[in-house]
Amino acid sequence: MHLVVFALWALLGGDEDPRRVDPDRPTITNTASTVPRGAVQIEAGVDGQVYGRASQDEFLVATPLIVRIGVHDRVELRVFDGDPVRWGLGQTAARQQQEVSLGAKILLLERGQRTRTLLALQPQLLPVSPQGKETFWAPLPALVLILSVKPGEWVVSVNAGIKTAPADTGRCCEISDLFAASVSRSLAHQRLSLWGEAYARLDFPHTELAEIAGDGGLMVWLHRRVAFDAGVLVGRARRTLVVAVLAGLSVRFGGR
Repeated sequence: MHLVVFALWALLGGDEDPRRVDPDRPTITNTASTVPRGAVQIEAGVDGQVYGRASQDEFLVATPLIVRIGVHDRVELRVFDGDPVRWGLGQTAARQQQEVSLGAKILLLERGQRTRTLLALQPQLLPVSPQGKETFWAPLPALVLILSVKPGEWVVSVNAGIKTAPADTGRCCEISDLFAASVSRSLAHQRLSLWGEAYARLDFPHTELAEIAGDGGLMVWLHRRVAFDAGVLVGRARRTLVVAVLAGLSVRFGGR
């Protein structure tokens, strides 16, 4: 039995291969790392609320998806960043689940050897769903600043951003501020990672704390190019206590 376990563990691979998949999901907080040039990384998941239903929730299961395409050593394109199913159906949600965005992640700065510090910018355009109640159709801008610090097996990331969104009346526009921080720790020769996160979203002009939550879980590398994640989220959305379970799969293709 021990030989079987050892053989399976060895097949997982634990080396620091630059082709190794490095997902942004399942947290709201993104790291400053980009996928390498020529690589395509698909990150898909299921986000199911098991407790709580805020007034704006039309559906309790989200299917987040992102396709990350490396076009430069410091630049990746980001397509379908969000839930294309809910966005296409025009469904609303109290949490950040119903939108999609098209954008990029640009690595601006990288310093250090043993403790790496990375600074990145993530510009986005958020198209309005043609099936929604909006009375206009235009891609709305968003911008997120990302700071990541990587001392050894730890990764600490902080995000601060601003985005525009349709108002409750269906007209343009409301503004949301996002503040998020996450910490993760690699274990078992980088075959396993534990993570935790806290984030808050403020909506203006209502000046309302629209969402505040904490989540945590684990990520397992089934192969250097394949990773599975699972976690639990607890928070408040539109003054309603929400508990959700998160799970997903990330796969990287190509790259050097």
